[in-house]
Amino acid sequence: MVARSAPQITRLSLENFKGFRSAKLRLEALTVLIGANATGKSNILDALHLLKLVATSETPLSVSVNEFIRGGVQGLFRHNTDHLSVEIEMVVDTDVYNYRVELALKSHVLVITRERLATAIETIFDVRHSAGQEDSPPTHSMLYSLHRLQGKARRQTEEVREALDRFRFFQLNPDLARAASDPSVKALDSFGGGLPTVLRNLWTSSRRDAMMSWLDELLPGEIAGLEFQEDQKGRVLLELAEPEGTITAESASDGTIRYLCILAMLFGESPGTLILEEVENGLYPQRQHLVLQLIQQALASHPMSQQVLLTTHSPTLLLGVGEDWQDSVLFVFKTERGSKVRRVADLPRAVELAKTQGLARLHESGWLEDAIFFEDEDEVA
Repeated sequence: MVARSAPQITRLSLENFKGFRSAKLRLEALTVLIGANATGKSNILDALHLLKLVATSETPLSVSVNEFIRGGVQGLFRHNTDHLSVEIEMVVDTDVYNYRVELALKSHVLVITRERLATAIETIFDVRHSAGQEDSPPTHSMLYSLHRLQGKARRQTEEVREALDRFRFFQLNPDLARAASDPSVKALDSFGGGLPTVLRNLWTSSRRDAMMSWLDELLPGEIAGLEFQEDQKGRVLLELAEPEGTITAESASDGTIRYLCILAMLFGESPGTLILEEVENGLYPQRQHLVLQLIQQALASHPMSQQVLLTTHSPTLLLGVGEDWQDSVLFVFKTERGSKVRRVADLPRAVELAKTQGLARLHESGWLEDAIFFEDEDEVA
């Protein structure tokens, strides 16, 4: 049986979405979003989350957006606008799809005014609705309502829907990750819940030696192995074997638990897009770059098995960026016209200076902000 490759997002376009008037991003197997607080990094992740909800939400879109996306329905729209669009290009197996959804507010309800899915050679569907027409525009998408399609169009639409459903969003919470977990768990939840079971499954697989090797890199001399017990309810408990003895997950540091969650993501997730916000939180600064190296090695070892998109405030993390970073690092910043995104490599002299000073130094020193400031804003994409 041939292993299925992960869907790969290649482009993302935003119009009137949160702080972005207009933005176009090219995404790679690994994309690192850097920039100051409140510039729009998290909003890019929210756009992807919105697409997942459009494709998979059983409840009306307004309800799911209010539950899962920061700022809810009202927070989706750029100031003084009541319409937005999000468009994505993605490769699913060997097919390239372009999906665009346009949304508007109608009596404080989020409605779909246009939805289009196409390949390079054909339009699968292109449905338009008027937010002001007497018949209400739909609150569920064509991606979700597959019964409205037939034959090849239905198969293609289902393929895109499944790809969007494999977006995995993580905001790790060490307290939840430490907790005993049901033995039937297959993957981490968004907060790291299920970690003991996922690690136990991996520890008894062929990936154990590779995981132990990375634990030695991330936590040198601190962990000799992992052990697992069950509580009275049959739930899995995680224990860490240290040189001085065994400790429970409750006694392990937040940083250690976060490292274990990252290992579980990279070694245990099925093909999909992993989306991590501020991955450096709680990690020892001098080891943050190792996490980025681990991610890059995992992607190189199993090309097309996963895609990783992460945000960071940490210059130290960027010490782990490989030599071919030019397409992978995007700088998010704010201007009077709203949030914008640039490839760091496209800034004047960025590649040249990064060779001598390092990308981490350029980020830490404020050089990126200065480079943007001195550019003609009309040239900023």
